[in-house]
Amino acid sequence: GGGNVQRYDGGALSTPMPTTVPSAAEFFDLAVVSPAAAWMVGRHASMFAVAYWNGINWSLVPAPAVAGTLTKVVAGARVWVQGNGRIYETAGMQPDGGVAWQDLNVPAGMGNTLMALTPTTLLSAGSSGVSRRDGLGGCWVRESNTSIYVLGGGHGLVIGIDGSNRPISRSPTGTWSISSVTVPNGSYPLPFALGTSSWVLGPEG
Repeated sequence: GGGNVQRYDGGALSTPMPTTVPSAAEFFDLAVVSPAAAWMVGRHASMFAVAYWNGINWSLVPAPAVAGTLTKVVAGARVWVQGNGRIYETAGMQPDGGVAWQDLNVPAGMGNTLMALTPTTLLSAGSSGVSRRDGLGGCWVRESNTSIYVLGGGHGLVIGIDGSNRPISRSPTGTWSISSVTVPNGSYPLPFALGTSSWVLGPEG
């Protein structure tokens, strides 16, 4: 819930961080921009919910006025949130405490997950494949027709999990290659990258 946010200081988890977020709010992802700026997304009262950390406390801020749940937040040159198959963008907090959101009109079936390839480039994926959006204000370009439901990576590597629970990797030129390895069904794996190697994290199968 919204009342149990803790910070790791390098040695241990701190006591719950100050918050004015209602305890009934539920959050599912977090993105940290700096020690004085972080974002959480989820739902409250059956609507999209966004909370913001200003370096002092967490509080609810304006979210896209949509019923449902936000499940992903990514921070780069902008802040992007995902929910209900849609992706929204904001330039951040405004001086008056407002937040202006723009619907990025992600192609149908490609708004299940997202990640920032660079601070200004997004990847979005789902049952209909993968699309890339280059630059702020850019258009979506299809990269693959392969269904991908989880995206992760780092250090220049991008890894996904396709509809058959197989890892799929992306080359620097945007070519996707499916692995012969299958992740156990129901494991909800999380792909990530360490150095030059690709890994998939999930329960033992």
